[in-house]
Amino acid sequence: DLLLHCQVENLCRHTVSWIRQKDLQILTVGSHKFTTDQRISVEHDPRNGDFMLSIRLVSVGDLGQYECQISTSPVKSRVVSIRTHTTTFTIQSNPGAEHTKDPHKTSPL
Repeated sequence: DLLLHCQVENLCRHTVSWIRQKDLQILTVGSHKFTTDQRISVEHDPRNGDFMLSIRLVSVGDLGQYECQISTSPVKSRVVSIRTHTTTFTIQSNPGAEHTKDPHKTSPL
């Protein structure tokens, strides 16, 4: 299983969406899921503003870039890349943005 974090400060009335870049499919908006893929879910931790995209039973087809997007004007976003090296998956955020599996160490948008 894989958990992608998007920590947001001062969200106010804006929404957070997760978008898969390879086909531009909107996966989630806020706490609502828009994909029919049962392996994908989203959780929101209001204590730290973290919107977590969960992908269960990760496969090679899940590799690629995922965008966490905030509905501000202009739009703010962070792209997270899922890559594989032999049999392990790695997560890489866009340059200049720290991303770890620990939401308390993730730099907020």
